[in-house]
Amino acid sequence: MMLRKILSYGVVAGLIAGVPQSVMVVAMKDHLPSVVTGYLIMLVALSTVFVAIKRQRDVEGGGVIRFWPAFGLGLGISAVAGVLYVLVWETAVAVTQMDFAGSYVTMLIDEQKAKGVSAEAAAARRATVPIAHI
Repeated sequence: MMLRKILSYGVVAGLIAGVPQSVMVVAMKDHLPSVVTGYLIMLVALSTVFVAIKRQRDVEGGGVIRFWPAFGLGLGISAVAGVLYVLVWETAVAVTQMDFAGSYVTMLIDEQKAKGVSAEAAAARRATVPIAHI
């Protein structure tokens, strides 16, 4: 019974987190998705953990739930959601052939240049970034 609940709520949370962000990546192939938008999507998705634990407490538990069963339920849902999110994200990145890490580092360097950081300081920053293909 608990495994079924973990899988069902985990799949819902994974799809809520993965699908909108993947759609944004596919739609905006040349731009990075907003960090705030991504955070809010994940916040909504992982609120399913709260809903599942509350439902377990109120419906099946008669208003009581112990810590370890609630912890296990939340951890299980988060794990399933995380695996599904990674699968959906990796599929979107493979479809768009996006170089997320390279795009992110380029964006950070461009922000530093826009702030007026000297070329030497930007080069020093670039040398500290552990990505080979910048």
